[in-house]
Amino acid sequence: MKYEKHSDYPDQANDRVLSVLLALWPSMPESVKDDLVLVGGLAVHLLTRHERNPFGPSSVTLDVDLGIALGASTGTYDTVTRSLQGIGFRTVDRRLVRSIDGLEIAVDFLVEGHSGAGRMVDDVHASAFPGIQRALESKEQHLIQGRDAYGVENSMEIPVVGLGPLLVLKLNAFSNRRQPKDAFDFLTLAMIHHKSAGQALAGERRLNPGYSVASRCLEEFFLDSEKDGPRRALAFRSGAQGSLLDEDRVTLEVMATASKFLFEELAKSDSD
Repeated sequence: MKYEKHSDYPDQANDRVLSVLLALWPSMPESVKDDLVLVGGLAVHLLTRHERNPFGPSSVTLDVDLGIALGASTGTYDTVTRSLQGIGFRTVDRRLVRSIDGLEIAVDFLVEGHSGAGRMVDDVHASAFPGIQRALESKEQHLIQGRDAYGVENSMEIPVVGLGPLLVLKLNAFSNRRQPKDAFDFLTLAMIHHKSAGQALAGERRLNPGYSVASRCLEEFFLDSEKDGPRRALAFRSGAQGSLLDEDRVTLEVMATASKFLFEELAKSDSD
């Protein structure tokens, strides 16, 4: 689920989503764990949580998005869906959903393919998205600590997408649906990782099927403070639309400058 503004998200949303992740990972069949990687808004949070966001609040999410390999399968009666149903998940509109402290947290699966398609992997419905295979190839183990959905203090390593493939995924998502949160997430990554984002994104050029859309999206929507990317990210950050305060215009310029720097790094890499 995505809301239009950051302030629409419940307090402690990230903590609740992490609690669901900490509950589901030990229950996930061992035979598919190597075929999974955390992507989406929770991955943005994990890659930026130790740094201050220069233009606003931290990233936020109410979903767990998992990239899954095309051939993933338990090969047994204990499928992914059955395993998660055993810890309180239910299927709602082909999504696995669990309630925690009154919040509905969904787990979505993404698989490599053209945007808009979908297929069954093991027994879960996975939406197709270009760049998921690269996300799987780039995964890095992150130590996640906190209370799980049962209130138990827990600590475990979970595979999270690398910076370059995550930038590609976020730019593709914004190109497809123009959601303010996708722009905010992309710019949060680009600004907090400003020293490495350009190189990380450039490294996807020959490897990632989503790269061409990502680079076009960056050039078309993010290089000017009046373009869709910064304006929608600002709207998500504070709800500011239409006539803006001076501080909002400064924020837009900061966003556009970060995007230009990233794009210049891509151009430099092209010429090398």
